[in-house]
Amino acid sequence: MSERDLWQEVLLCAINDALNAPTTSAGESRRIRQAQEARDYLTTPSDDLAEVCSLAGIEMDALLERMRKRLADAAPLPPMPKLSPVRLQPTRTRNRRLEHGGASLTVREWSERTGISAGAIHARLRSGWTVSDALSVPQSASHQRRGQMSANIITMGENP
Repeated sequence: MSERDLWQEVLLCAINDALNAPTTSAGESRRIRQAQEARDYLTTPSDDLAEVCSLAGIEMDALLERMRKRLADAAPLPPMPKLSPVRLQPTRTRNRRLEHGGASLTVREWSERTGISAGAIHARLRSGWTVSDALSVPQSASHQRRGQMSANIITMGENP
């Protein structure tokens, strides 16, 4: 497959997303949003679309004109489903007490005791860290841990 073929496939996928939109809104919010984004992409001039068209060997203005005509005849997208409001129980994080190592202290008190900033402790807990890790992993190790995770994500797609 040549590079030109690859870029033509990219455009074909966008065209399929735009034209083969769901006809019902029940449980299809992601597909509706994806179809709308594809329609916007294929009917609005942009530097990105110009580059993709150039790499695919297709004239952008011709594509824009053709897609506008095709989408004018296409079925309209269903409305995005309305999300039911979710009632969350308020949580008090300012004076929240965390139990660790037999002690029950506020985040600020743990910050003073461990040398880890209160903001870092809150961020760690919001990110799903256990209380034990949030209070015991030094901030320098936390940055290394994040860097290792980023490196792992980058190399996941590479073939050995």
